[in-house]
Amino acid sequence: MVKKLLNNVKVKKVENSEIDLSVIIEKINEGYLLDKGPKFMKKKTFAPSTLVYNHGICPRYWYLAFEGGTFEDDVTARQVANMENGSKSHDRIQEALKKSGVPEENIELKISHNKPPIFGYGDALLNIKDNDVLLEIKTVDDIGFERIQQANKPRAYHVLQALLYMKILNVSMGVILYENKNTHDMVLFPLTVTQEYKEYVNYMFDWMNEVYQAWTDKAIPKRPFKTKTKVCQKCPLVNLCYELPDGTLNIKRRKEFEL
Repeated sequence: MVKKLLNNVKVKKVENSEIDLSVIIEKINEGYLLDKGPKFMKKKTFAPSTLVYNHGICPRYWYLAFEGGTFEDDVTARQVANMENGSKSHDRIQEALKKSGVPEENIELKISHNKPPIFGYGDALLNIKDNDVLLEIKTVDDIGFERIQQANKPRAYHVLQALLYMKILNVSMGVILYENKNTHDMVLFPLTVTQEYKEYVNYMFDWMNEVYQAWTDKAIPKRPFKTKTKVCQKCPLVNLCYELPDGTLNIKRRKEFEL
């Protein structure tokens, strides 16, 4: 993996140097990936950030995650650096909100629900003209930022994540803030709960309850995909899934959410 990454790195040659400078990049990449290997984990709750994206639509994934297994995240050093950069951007923006007077307890607030069991963190809960407004912060690169601006709408899975939090908090207004990682330009997209949104989120809660009940009853769901699709290939439990026999319970994959 590291050798492949090095192909994208330009190392300036030094005349008469006997030192292989590429070892510097190799060490940095090794450091990024040091604690990113396979590890056994057992989930206790649905995580909204996972629910809304890729393998989060699969009931069998959640069953195995609640049962516990070895998670194998196939990430590159560059992806790790990108995620850490995004986390630090969140921290910077949240710190600016604190300095501007937003109460600390309204920053990085814990959001939980019992049935179905859900746990996550909301970036901020703002009070604007006596209205509670959930703020979700997302950071993207130049290309992503330009595409979002051209489309003039947020990404669907970001909206769905915000709607899940809004239902739990009983908040009807939200906003998704995108920051350009390169220029720090920002764009806001307001979010209001509509009847259509409400019906979909209620469906999601019913789906989660069905999936969690299956795990409680130890009735493993059948694979909702006939072959190893793109969703399967990116799933950290795909190897465990195909090592086990197919399930006995037919639970459909979560329906897609579209804006």
